[in-house]
Amino acid sequence: MVLHRAGMIALADKVMVLDRGRIADFGQRSQVLGRQADQKRIYRLPLRPSSIQDLSDWITGQFTRGGDAEFAAKAVLLGTELFQAAYLNGPKNVPREMQLEFKFIDDANCEIQMIEEGPNGAQKLLPKVRAALEQGNTDDEEMKPEERPLFLATQIASKLDITTNSGRSRFWARLTQEEMMSQSGGPH
Repeated sequence: MVLHRAGMIALADKVMVLDRGRIADFGQRSQVLGRQADQKRIYRLPLRPSSIQDLSDWITGQFTRGGDAEFAAKAVLLGTELFQAAYLNGPKNVPREMQLEFKFIDDANCEIQMIEEGPNGAQKLLPKVRAALEQGNTDDEEMKPEERPLFLATQIASKLDITTNSGRSRFWARLTQEEMMSQSGGPH
């Protein structure tokens, strides 16, 4: 099989990773995927609403173990909310692009980072959103449209940070799987 998505990889006993036409890794599926999981996974995507499905597919593809469906779904939701926050709070009518990075910390924690060249107003909204949550507000209907994705992302993420340095906006979140699987399927 030749795969560009990880969804069918569970059918393989052995995996060969090609990088620019050369063999980058080969061996038992669990061993190769474990080695691959130690590296950052990076993807570039245009920052526009039509990119949400590509983002969802990409994040889902990072999860290779059966039984991670719920964890993957939460990661997709978190990623799409961060993406929406970036889109809604950045400049309009100019081409924009996000660099996305995904990394597993361990079997129960992953990180999503999105970087955009240029400033983004989401950083200024985050304290207001956090204050609303601390006051017990759980209804996003009271939020402005540009605050809603931050409101949802803050509820999903175990940690969330937005910074702007040297003209770059960085959205970073950590997601923790609530329940560890009773049967470990090996590395992602």
